[in-house]
Amino acid sequence: MINRKTIAEEILISGKGLHKGQESSVMIRPCEDEGIYFVIKGKKYNIKEVSAEGTGRGTTLFFPDGSVIYTVEHLLASLAGTGITDIEIEMEENSEIPVLDGSARDITESLKSAGIVAKSSVIEPAILSLPFGVDTDKGDKCIWAFPSTRTSYTFIIDFENPLVGRQVFTFIPSEMDFSLEIAPARTFGFENEIEELKRRGLVKGGTPENAVIVGEKSIKAEGGLHFPDEFVRHKLLDLIGDLSLLGVSLQANIYAFKSGHELNLQFTERLKRIFSRQRG
Repeated sequence: MINRKTIAEEILISGKGLHKGQESSVMIRPCEDEGIYFVIKGKKYNIKEVSAEGTGRGTTLFFPDGSVIYTVEHLLASLAGTGITDIEIEMEENSEIPVLDGSARDITESLKSAGIVAKSSVIEPAILSLPFGVDTDKGDKCIWAFPSTRTSYTFIIDFENPLVGRQVFTFIPSEMDFSLEIAPARTFGFENEIEELKRRGLVKGGTPENAVIVGEKSIKAEGGLHFPDEFVRHKLLDLIGDLSLLGVSLQANIYAFKSGHELNLQFTERLKRIFSRQRG
């Protein structure tokens, strides 16, 4: 068991969204209540009350009043990575989390600068009793979780483009620093996909300053790659953010192969049902 945590003072994060390309602001405040809350139009929603979708190159939250918040995965990963369990996030309806530099680094550092405060209450992790997994209909992507006395994440990617290729990375939160190993890994895309994504109304805010662009012969990245395996680390970052929608801390060894937001969220929703049945 670990202590629940919040922040000492509120912070404001502003910038352009990756997909909508519009300016937005996120006010993040300390919270006495237990849980992650979004405040939309003056109404406060626990993250357990929202539904999520991951089919548009990001994770979108849908609220009971019809409001929508786009591209939440980097913010949620930052909260999970810093151990923050209790927080209020206020945004305008139908807005998008700022992309910043394309990673979770700036949000993570802002949370740390605000001061992370441990509460007296503790959080008990959700523990699997049996292995559990999901895969796609084609069987070409999967996520599995196995019972364990600690939490670990292993992600494998395998792209045809040889500049990315196959990469594997394991992150153990109790032994490694999220802010150093995962948070700086930026979102990435392939040059030959950009025009199609724009036709779908996506990546309107994408620039060489907030995404790594992979071409047939070269990689365009502001200041160069942050890690030689930045691609797989970013996919792991997204997974951590999506899994935080469980609303509890999952204790398991988690393995993902070529997963994306859609499969991440299927995995999360099915785990929710398993833990709900366990609680009776």
